[in-house]
Formats: sequence, structure tokens, C-alpha cells
Amino acid sequence: MKSISSTAVLRRLQNAEHFQVNKTMVELLEEPVQDFTELTASYALYKQLFEHEDLVFKHNKKMEGTQGIQAADKLRDNEYISLRSAVKSGLHSIDPEIRAASEALMLVFDNYKNVPHRSYNTATAFVTNLVKDLALPKNQVHVTKLSLAPVITLLDNANKAFEQAYVQRNSWVEQQKLQGNMEMARPPVDEAFNALVYIVNSLYATNEVGAKDADKRTKLAAIIDGLNAELHNMERVIAYRKPGSGTDPDPDPHPEPEPGPIVPYRFTARSTMLVNGRTLLVTATDFDEFAEFIDERMIGGIMDFHPDGRSNRFTLDEISYDETDSTPMGLRFIPTDDQDLLGTLSYETYTVEVVKDDVVVLTIDEVKEPEGLA
Repeated sequence: MKSISSTAVLRRLQNAEHFQVNKTMVELLEEPVQDFTELTASYALYKQLFEHEDLVFKHNKKMEGTQGIQAADKLRDNEYISLRSAVKSGLHSIDPEIRAASEALMLVFDNYKNVPHRSYNTATAFVTNLVKDLALPKNQVHVTKLSLAPVITLLDNANKAFEQAYVQRNSWVEQQKLQGNMEMARPPVDEAFNALVYIVNSLYATNEVGAKDADKRTKLAAIIDGLNAELHNMERVIAYRKPGSGTDPDPDPHPEPEPGPIVPYRFTARSTMLVNGRTLLVTATDFDEFAEFIDERMIGGIMDFHPDGRSNRFTLDEISYDETDSTPMGLRFIPTDDQDLLGTLSYETYTVEVVKDDVVVLTIDEVKEPEGLA
């Protein structure tokens, strides 16, 4: 006897597939169910629950808000670095007035360090207050001297653009809380569809056993054939799917932007010291530059010395910070092979690389022979 096939395939579909096949079946059923009063209530519930899934699915797909935050934050970081670099470059000018202006503004920047490595809210507050401080009369003369007004405007605009993107994303998150996610939206739709399928199959079987109404048989058969075609098509989709692809993981209702790749950084060491044969301390020459570009994710990278044909490997164990203002100052390395190295390692001025996940993330120049080594 004709009947609608198993609907178990619906649980195995990816979110987009689940949405699309139910959309098709809702449309397919809309007119035929009007001929059967037994189906109208079940169809109405199925359609209502699908419309909720439709709404959730569309909001789940609006991940561009998160991407927009990442792009806006990156732009703001770049504008901050550009402005700070423009101020800092004046420190080496042969013009004493330019040097004085740069020195004065660098004192302002000292209150707003490490913006690219701050949280979103902290970075926004820092940039907002930095722009306000630079607009003060006592600083405007220096801004004018260094022709920084256009660069400050770019930073201010980038900060405001980020604020707008952040507010939009927060609104999206609140909508997600109210509407739920696909993991919550799909099961009620499946249950309503299964209830509808049960009624259709029952109506067809009852008619075949009892009245044998030809018109009813034709209409019910059309519904059954139409739904089976969609379900069988989804079974073929799954059969041809690559192994391991599975179903879509449900989007996090509170997604946080993924951090971008580690930006390789090259710096000059001011001093290098091997302490107790166990810890290699590398101190940066320029703390401000070091603070802007060092990345906590570099920890765990491997530094390999081989000046004498031997491999002396160190692991980046920690970034050291100033205790008073938490400014990053240098790096602490420990021997990778867990061996004391005092008296076994010797090298002259050297350039070394720190590698993590097969990528050079850090290059250190002018590493001089550690104190205490023979």
C-alpha cells in the first residue's frame, strides 16, 4: 500500500538542507491539504513551526556581523599604529620643534598603550579618549606642527565605525537569545511533519480499506508521491556526501570573532642572559614597539641555535611584563630538551627565528652571547 517513506533522513541533514527541503514541502502541501479538513490543523502547525525555523536560519546566517567587527577592529588597529608611527618618527627629526612636538605627543600615547591587543571595549575607550586628548589646546599645537589632523580623523572615523558594528552585533546576539538556534528550531518542525505524515498515511489506508474513493485516492497519492520525491532526494544527497562531513554544527548564539593569524614580528634584543643554566631571558630594545607587535599566541614557539653544528633548542615559555604598568618587556625561553645549558652554548651576534606550527612568528636580531657562558 502506498505510504510516505521514513522521515528519519531529516535528522541527518545539514541546516541549509533541512531548511530547503521543509520549505519545498510546505509549499507543496499548501493547496492539496485544503481538500482534507483532517489535515488543515496539522499543516497549520507545521507551517508555523517552519516559519520560525526560517527566521532562525536567516539570523544564524548573518555571521557577516562578526566578520564586520573583525574588519572594523583591524582597520582601527592599523589607523592607531599609523598615527603612533607618525608621531614616533618625529623623534628622530633634525628639526628641534618637530622633535619637541613628537616628544610631547608620545607622552599622550603613553596613557593609551597596546590598543591592538586590548579587548574591544577597552580599545574603543582608549581610542575615544586619545582623540579627545589630542584635541586639547595644549596638544593641538603639536598636532598642527606634525600635520596629524587627517590621520587623527581617520582613526576617529575607524573607531566610530567599529562602535557601530559592535552595537549591531550585540543586537543580533539579543535576537538570537530570543529566537533560539537551529538546534532548538529543527526538532519541533520534524515532529509536526511526522504528525502530518501519520495523518496522510492513515487517510490513504482508511480509504483503501473502506470507501475506496477514487478522487480521494488520487489526491492523497499526489501528496504522498510529492513528499516521497523530496525525502528520497535527500537520501541521495546524504549517500553522495563525502565521509565525515556530517551535519552542520549549530552556530554559537553568542559568537566571538576568531583571532586572525599571528603577524610575524622582528625586533632587536637589547640584552640576552642565561640564568642558572635553565632560563634564557631576552630583553627588547624598544618596549613600545615590542608591546604593539608581540602576541601571546607566540608562546610555545621553538627557537633553534646551531652555531657549532649542534642543535640547542629553546621553547618560548613566557612574555615578561613590567610590574608597574604591565608593559611587555621581553621573552623567557627554557631549554626544550630539559637540559642545563650553562657552559655548553656559545655564539656571537646572531639572528634567530622562533617557529610555531611550521611558521616563523618571531625573528630576533643582535642576540649577543649570554652573560655567564664560556
